[in-house]
Amino acid sequence: MFPESKAGITDYHTLPTKGAFDSELETFVREVLQNANDQGPKDEDEPVKVRFRFEELRGEEEVEEFLQTLHWDPDDDVGLLDHLLWATQNDQLRVPGLKRFLDGFDRDRLLLLVVEDWNTTGLEGAETDGSRPFGALVQDWGSTDKPSSSSGGTHGLGKSVLWAFSGLSTVLFCSTPTEMPEPGLSSPRLIGRCIVPAHDHDGDGTPRYTNHGWYGQVTELDDIHRYPSVWGSDPDNPAGEVAHSLRIDRNRSVPGIKDEGGDIPGTSIGIVGFRLPGENLTPDPEELAPRFKAASAKYFWPAIADEDLEVYVETPGGEPEQVTFDDAPGVEPFVRCYADRFSIDDSVAELTGSGSSVKTSVDLTVPRENPDVVDDPHGEIDTECDLVIRRPTPGELDQLEANDDEDLSPNRVARLRGAQMIVDYVSMDNVATDERDFVATLVCGTAKVPPGESPDDEHEAAETFLQRSEPTQHDDWVGSKNEYLKDFYAGTIVREIEGLGGTRLEAALADFVGVDVETGDEVPGLGDLLPIMSGFPGRDDHEDPLLNWDRRPDPSLDEETGRWTFEGIVGPNREDFDEWSVAIELIERDEENKRTGQLKIEVKSDTDGAEVPDSLGTELVIECGADVPRIHFEGRSERVGGTNINLGNITQMETRIKGTLISGGEE
Repeated sequence: MFPESKAGITDYHTLPTKGAFDSELETFVREVLQNANDQGPKDEDEPVKVRFRFEELRGEEEVEEFLQTLHWDPDDDVGLLDHLLWATQNDQLRVPGLKRFLDGFDRDRLLLLVVEDWNTTGLEGAETDGSRPFGALVQDWGSTDKPSSSSGGTHGLGKSVLWAFSGLSTVLFCSTPTEMPEPGLSSPRLIGRCIVPAHDHDGDGTPRYTNHGWYGQVTELDDIHRYPSVWGSDPDNPAGEVAHSLRIDRNRSVPGIKDEGGDIPGTSIGIVGFRLPGENLTPDPEELAPRFKAASAKYFWPAIADEDLEVYVETPGGEPEQVTFDDAPGVEPFVRCYADRFSIDDSVAELTGSGSSVKTSVDLTVPRENPDVVDDPHGEIDTECDLVIRRPTPGELDQLEANDDEDLSPNRVARLRGAQMIVDYVSMDNVATDERDFVATLVCGTAKVPPGESPDDEHEAAETFLQRSEPTQHDDWVGSKNEYLKDFYAGTIVREIEGLGGTRLEAALADFVGVDVETGDEVPGLGDLLPIMSGFPGRDDHEDPLLNWDRRPDPSLDEETGRWTFEGIVGPNREDFDEWSVAIELIERDEENKRTGQLKIEVKSDTDGAEVPDSLGTELVIECGADVPRIHFEGRSERVGGTNINLGNITQMETRIKGTLISGGEE
């Protein structure tokens, strides 16, 4: 049932799934497992179990029976097919792949992906309660019911990937909740939802139907403007029978448990017409299965290693296969590194050889919370994250180097917090030197707490800070231009977040994997990058008449980090301009003042209105409008060697700055 526009719902021309249509399969697996893991374990003595089960319907009769259960194209009523076809005609907003899927769908094959979890809360909550799992997952977009700061995210939009991976934009839910929203109800709970652009069928361009279609108990509409859930206690339309027809019933064997799982709390999610957005509309389950296993192991090995999560993949006609670390070659060294976090002797001051580990820390200052947004806000809190570094064994190094996944390569840092999911893998190739390859885990927030102990205020504050910094897909910690985070905190937000993937992390690593160099020594591996010579940090001798300097960006070497740094204040030398820019390069010259190289740099500016690139480059351009008369900028080069460099003046560097002014549309 799609509510008509007159029903009082005005959200016609938005599409909650739009941001997920470019999602990759890894993103899908991350979001689904994170949602399940966050809702458990209900029984703390048992792990959360998740199974990805593929159901392949073949032949017109089998496919047709399934479709008619979905009210596909009834003779005497408007069906799902009608709504999907009308939705493809909405010129204001289109669903990528919907028309292509329908054009290629000949009703003789339909792939379903059923995601089943056990030992979780299930879809608890009343129909209108957005604070409970039912409302957060099924009904209210943008809300989240994550039970603690150590849950996987805060934005509540990650669930949109469910619909993005459905060729028919339709997702079904069957659940055994731990608690019933009202007396007299019994499991299972069944409901479905289709999300497409608003649409009409009379051709006048006025949307008659909203963008949300619902499967549920056919009844008189009330203030929720949709059909509510069907329950197992319904005598006219028992949810269990319908769920069985849709292949999402709960009365199936649970992996590792012979009994049927109907009484075990959890949820089964059916994604109708499973496809890969922008990739393959009719994927082969046998080819998908290894990718599901690899993504599960790659991002959830902390939960698997802690025996809090078990993941299975089942293809048509096969048995459930449990995900192991072997499914993601290269992950094992990170697992061993993580396993050592509570057993390493703090007195160990260096890596002693292959297979050895060392533990250090990376400082983090959690800014003070905004009292206008947060009840009972905390002040600034100084804490730290645990950094565990491992020297891979020869066998582990072979796995890392042979792996096709760049994330699971040597010299990567796996970052995580209490959600037991790897947020990302940060490349630190610029820190490692020859024959000093490593892997590391940066363990933050409540993930630092030993088993059996409770997190303290510092742990909780760091956990919440990092959780709030994550984007919708929870695959990074973002400080710059993160307005959501800035609503909650006041202080050095960007510096603290960036330090966990930048200078602070690099400095902590370099103490153990870099090279110590005394004054006058040659830096190993730097001959091609920075020739050792007498000289001085240079300045830009190429004056640009368009620019007027308050502070010139003379570069200097930061011996602690091994980077060249520079800082400047500049503005146009004219008043008649519409916009202006500065292009910045860092040039290396030899003792004869000949140009010998160029370093990649990154820059930042605290001047309002200055648009600064957010990536490394050999020439970076800061762009400004007419309302920006001067800018202050800071920059640094890529890392040029190991830590503790003490070489004096090792080369001559210059910053080359070129200005551009535009007036009247002309440069």
